[in-house]
Amino acid sequence: MKCLNDDIEGFLEFRKSRLIGQQTGIKGLDNGLLGITGITGIQGHPGSCKSTLALQIAAYNAAKGSPVFFYDRENGFKRLQARLYCHLTKTSWTDMLVSPTEEIMQGLSEHKEVLKLFYSEVKPIDRATIRQNIENLKARHGVLPIFVVDSIQAAARATMMLAGAQDEKAALEMWLEFLDQLKLDYQNKLLIVITSEKTKDKFSGSSLSAGKGTASIAYKSEILLDLDYNEKSNSLNITCVKARDGITNFSVSVFKHLTSPDNEASFCFNLVEGGFG
Repeated sequence: MKCLNDDIEGFLEFRKSRLIGQQTGIKGLDNGLLGITGITGIQGHPGSCKSTLALQIAAYNAAKGSPVFFYDRENGFKRLQARLYCHLTKTSWTDMLVSPTEEIMQGLSEHKEVLKLFYSEVKPIDRATIRQNIENLKARHGVLPIFVVDSIQAAARATMMLAGAQDEKAALEMWLEFLDQLKLDYQNKLLIVITSEKTKDKFSGSSLSAGKGTASIAYKSEILLDLDYNEKSNSLNITCVKARDGITNFSVSVFKHLTSPDNEASFCFNLVEGGFG
């Protein structure tokens, strides 16, 4: 048993670390969240740019030296690779597919150090393998990786395939318990980013209870972001519906980067002056 008056200096260090945390790279969002750690959930309807935002957070932190372990059950390795290349070079999907190889290699050469920190798995894997991968990356790079799960529902379905189970909700709950235990095992120093599908009746508007399959998505997340993407304006509204240590119920707006006024958007959100609400 410990008196709460003990180790005040330790508390101040804890508070400082919580305020710093990891960052999303979106200034208005980071100012409200006071840093992200533990489990950060990104929820939205289909096409709301959940994967794009998760990738942007991962790439931003990789640029600062954090390795990334991206468990992608939504896009597959080649599509994830292409999206990351588009993001880093601010190139549209079409331009990436049709550009000469020399141009692509030249654009990527400036981002070699970031690319060396990105690791992905797209096949179903068990919990023991995930833990081992995290430890391997920690040993290789000297720091804990950012662990991204895209999406939590797809990961649960993959678990059902491995186990031959039929209860998707039970598999989803098991995944969330596993991630929560990972967070505790690493004393909140492991950043876990999960994307989550929304239930159909919650597609419009932001909600704490919109996660598909179980309310535990909101309960287990330290931070829960709700996305609403406007295709016509290429704008993404991000609403924080939960922040355990920061501000709740605030929104920021960002805009998808365009390679030119007449071109399609890349997988990268631009910070535009006056774009934060």
